[in-house]
Amino acid sequence: MRCIISGRLFPEVVELLDLRFQHSWRAAFKTQPPRLPRLAFGSWVGGDRDGHPFVTPEVTARTLSLLREGALSVLRERFRELAARLSLDESVRPAPAGLRKRLGELASLLGEASNAAVERNPGEPWRQLINLMLLRLERANGSATEAGGYVSPQDLIEDLEVLEGSLREAGARHIADLDVRPLAAQARACSASTWRLSTFARTAPIMTALSRACCARRASRGPIIRNGARKRNSTFSIANFNRSALSPDLTCAWRARPGMW
Repeated sequence: MRCIISGRLFPEVVELLDLRFQHSWRAAFKTQPPRLPRLAFGSWVGGDRDGHPFVTPEVTARTLSLLREGALSVLRERFRELAARLSLDESVRPAPAGLRKRLGELASLLGEASNAAVERNPGEPWRQLINLMLLRLERANGSATEAGGYVSPQDLIEDLEVLEGSLREAGARHIADLDVRPLAAQARACSASTWRLSTFARTAPIMTALSRACCARRASRGPIIRNGARKRNSTFSIANFNRSALSPDLTCAWRARPGMW
């Protein structure tokens, strides 16, 4: 499962879908296409807790950890590839004010570590932004996230929107459409709140523990447990079990800290 998540299959599917969606939309409506409808990938592997003797609480916790690591690995790889391709020089295309502002904000957020990321590509503000975003991704680590690291999907998406919007403002629409926009679609698909693990259990205590844990974490977003007809099926995101585990007595060790990684 991990090799599929962190390999080439899902990233290429999402990015190709976005490119083809853009082409089809423009051909049909002659307008700028909206955002690609959000995709959600999931699996029951590691969550089959309805009697499988080898699917223990530790296995479920490890599965959630692998999903998170796989999503982060995909994003880091894609950002490195984008940084290698995007080499616009501000002497040719002046950087918009919004891009300059964001560079300053991230440099302040990341502290001295941002110096190397910025100095690595002098005169290339778009690549500098990607370097800073990659540094934020590398610092994302759930409850152990370092200062400046991403703690929510929206933070990453906002940075990508600044990157894409500034490219369009500078007249680099094709780069925005072909390189950045598909990556943004991939980021939405790889966010920890999108990768889901379905658990199957016949016993009420497990469902009670999951319900309490999920409600404690995401009460403002409404219920996220979905009960199936054949079995009691619970679907929850890896964000909900970030640095958490189900203990053998069917209770949850919980840390009510917002964040996705």
